[in-house]
Amino acid sequence: GNVTDWIFDSTIVDTTAPSVTVSAKSSDALGNWNGLITGTSHDSVSGVKTVLLQVKCCNGTYWNDSLLSADSSWAVCSGTTSWEYNINTDKLHDGSYTIKVLAIDSADNKTELIVPDTYTFYHRPEGKMYAFPVQGTVPLTVNFYDSSAGEINKHTWIFGDENNIDTSKNASYIYKSPGEYYAKLIVEGPGGSDSTDSIKIQVIDTA
Repeated sequence: GNVTDWIFDSTIVDTTAPSVTVSAKSSDALGNWNGLITGTSHDSVSGVKTVLLQVKCCNGTYWNDSLLSADSSWAVCSGTTSWEYNINTDKLHDGSYTIKVLAIDSADNKTELIVPDTYTFYHRPEGKMYAFPVQGTVPLTVNFYDSSAGEINKHTWIFGDENNIDTSKNASYIYKSPGEYYAKLIVEGPGGSDSTDSIKIQVIDTA
């Protein structure tokens, strides 16, 4: 610490906790946290011994080195005066996270910091769809169903028939002319967007 007490044998007794700061949140173009946490810690007398991190998800689980679990343990950061911790976002759940940092100096003085920023992470959604029927005579009514995975806040159905689209979660469309059409679904969410493979719709002339 920076404040010391002197005892008769001239040994310095460090009674002041280290300082600790967290750098600005590291995010991608969508504002999604990329899993990296960095910062600094300082102790001019004893020196910083270790910096620990606790990451808690909004669902009540904690990051435990390689996965989320009910165990509220602390992860060890890389470095001390300049430290960092990089989380594998493939293992994270969608949602918000609260982060605590604990700096400990060599005299075992401690400083705990609750990071005021909210860290949010969302996986890119995975677009999936199915349709029925996919073949029939004109006019053909086809029902389209979304079976996508992930956090989604926008659907765009493209029916392959001129420029007609629908933004419902599930859609129904009438094909009024014979031919082959290729329909697909685009889904968008806080983690990005994804497009499904096209489904071929075969509309047969009654003549």
